[in-house]
Amino acid sequence: MDWQDRIEKVPGVLSGKPVIKNTRISVEQIVGHLNGSWTEDDIISGYDITAEDIEACRKFAATGEALSPTTWAEFEAAVFSDDDQRRKQIVLYCERHRNKTLQISDWQERIEQVPVVLSGKPIIKGTRISVEQIVGHLYGGWNEDDIITSYSHLTPEDIEACRQFAATGKPLSPTTWTEFEANVFGDRQPGKQKA
Repeated sequence: MDWQDRIEKVPGVLSGKPVIKNTRISVEQIVGHLNGSWTEDDIISGYDITAEDIEACRKFAATGEALSPTTWAEFEAAVFSDDDQRRKQIVLYCERHRNKTLQISDWQERIEQVPVVLSGKPIIKGTRISVEQIVGHLYGGWNEDDIITSYSHLTPEDIEACRQFAATGKPLSPTTWTEFEANVFGDRQPGKQKA
């Protein structure tokens, strides 16, 4: 089996990271689990993928190709490609499917933005799980049980907070290159030397 049959890079999906075809599951994620304490069976049941997908991730990682975009130009093209229409569809989806019995301000107790965590993307407090990732799963057909099975430390309230945040229309990723640089580098702009 050749990894090219199962691994792809799509600019609007996970910032152009290599993913298992037709999913939002990155090679980096699977390889990270393999290097951690997860077994193949854990990954297969947690992500509903096959042993062949896992082997393709191993083979891709063995090539030494980057698991994330490696140049600023490549990253900029991946993150800021024209997927505005998809973002609008996700916002509408989350507005339709959010739990309207909870106040919209409830998300503020569970969602935060930390400049050095995931490039300043909105995340579930105390985690490295982005709102974008969770609403992407929901929009892609996952239900709450699927998400809680894959991310066992999350609660239904965390998922609802992600829906509420997305329904506000606030950006799920940095919206300009300047904002991205400010989030990641602060006053240490790339390519600039300290005086």
